[in-house]
Amino acid sequence: MNKNLKTKPSRNVFRRAKSRKNTPLWRQSLESLLMVNLGVILLLYLNRIPNKLNLSQILRDSGIKFYESIIGLLQSTSIILSLVILFVFIFIGLILLLGGLWRSLRVVSLLIRKSKKRKY
Repeated sequence: MNKNLKTKPSRNVFRRAKSRKNTPLWRQSLESLLMVNLGVILLLYLNRIPNKLNLSQILRDSGIKFYESIIGLLQSTSIILSLVILFVFIFIGLILLLGGLWRSLRVVSLLIRKSKKRKY
């Protein structure tokens, strides 16, 4: 056998994933009982809350606060975007100004060179 050929570890690219082992029946039944008990306890606790709190008032207040926060977020976003657009316009204006000055200097230098050639 050739010593240069080393065995490379195989890659699991196109192979099926290993199948999960089935959980035992006692564990599945314990999990189901625990989930049912926790669900009942949670629903009983949530059923007692409206007696202590005015839920409609809380929902209305939270809806108003949510609406106001969305409006504030949109206003601040519009202010930030207007600042970004302003800076972009300033940058573009400076580039155009410098480019125009550079081209005008080139035109003036070409005119000066042409006038010197005509004199001679």
